Amino acid sequence: MALGTAPVIKRIHVLRRVGKPETLFGILTRAGNTDALYEWYGSPASWQFVLALPGTDLIYDTVTWQEKMHIADGKHAILRLDENVDCFENAPVVQYLVVFQDRLIGGGDARLVPSEVPAVDSNRDRVVFCESLEFTLWSPNNFIAADTGTGEQISGLGVNSITSSDR
Repeated sequence: MALGTAPVIKRIHVLRRVGKPETLFGILTRAGNTDALYEWYGSPASWQFVLALPGTDLIYDTVTWQEKMHIADGKHAILRLDENVDCFENAPVVQYLVVFQDRLIGGGDARLVPSEVPAVDSNRDRVVFCESLEFTLWSPNNFIAADTGTGEQISGLGVNSITSSDR
């Protein structure tokens, strides 16, 4: 991979799918260009360009859901990658992603208020979720607001699921 100056790996993601080999992806910065998604090839050992991402030097979060890779960067709508890249008009802008109970869940927002987005449209203090098993459906009512009134914002998402008395 010839990227000019040394690239910075922003995020690593292992895509696991039933009946297919694992695929290692990396989101890397590119000097004088937008960030990009690369796939690792072990022989010969190298990163191969997959696609340009819309942002530059952003913070990324990724999850695998429904055997597809989902990418959030806090500035653009969630991207979904399989053989193609999908971005739906009503997919939200979020900084963090998790999967829980058959839903893709996101929260946080890196856009500046009010210069990049009105406060009412920001997800800085909001957790949003899609319809069950349906990435393309994001109802405007599917959110949990963490309005603290202190200006604090979501700094990460996690799932704590204890399903056994052994834990």
